[in-house]
Amino acid sequence: MKIKLILFCFFLFQSIFSQKEFLDYLVTEKNDTIYGTFRNNALFEKNLYPEKDGIKFYSHKISKMKIIRFNDDIYFRQSTEDGIYESVPARDSSNFVLKTKGSFLNKKPRLQEFIVLVNNDTIYGEISEPMIGNLYLSDKNGNKHKIKNETIKTYHFRNDLYEFKEKTKVDLFDTKESFLKVLAIGKVNLYEYEYHHNDRTKNLRKPKEYYFIEIDGQLILLNSIIGKLKIKKKLTEIFKDNNDLVRQISDDVYGLQNIYLIVKKYNSN
Repeated sequence: MKIKLILFCFFLFQSIFSQKEFLDYLVTEKNDTIYGTFRNNALFEKNLYPEKDGIKFYSHKISKMKIIRFNDDIYFRQSTEDGIYESVPARDSSNFVLKTKGSFLNKKPRLQEFIVLVNNDTIYGEISEPMIGNLYLSDKNGNKHKIKNETIKTYHFRNDLYEFKEKTKVDLFDTKESFLKVLAIGKVNLYEYEYHHNDRTKNLRKPKEYYFIEIDGQLILLNSIIGKLKIKKKLTEIFKDNNDLVRQISDDVYGLQNIYLIVKKYNSN
């Protein structure tokens, strides 16, 4: 009997731990870890017993937290500023790449940068981003290679990989082809596309982020001008062969903001 109980507890622990792998988390000042998914400026923790108090999710603001994990990246608090989507000043160096989520900072060693030409030749060097014009890579001989659609199929810049893809236009002024950031590769692939909409304030606004799912060779745009309910319907249709994931999308555990976690969980099976 004791052996059965021990085995039950072991498999229960394994199940809980594996589920946490597909969640974000935050660490409080008291070093407690809270798991959930981010929506805007808070982490939403699912209530395991909502029938007791009628609360579906507990919301945790991150302003007083020490650490957050968002899409598998660990960020440490740098100041008392609130919010995870308003950036604080942070500049890359030749040795490190920095990312911010509000007052939280993620710092990683800078990996080798390169481009892959359309003939599959790979050239290593350092990629620069000028104020005007295309990115370019400077190789070890001092030659500069512009990163243009006609000559480059893939490039690696600031620890991110970009692939040239034919895609759906996100508005009338957009192009049908562009470089997309690779977020996940597996049974389905996930890409991010940053786009400045053509309006009078475009130079004052951050680019809007669009997400594409590639499944069975088809590239699907998730968040065009469609509403939240239609996005949920599209997500449940794409991942319909994973009942647990569809249930969590339907129950609002996951939404478009958590698309990386959705794809990570789907690809794990």
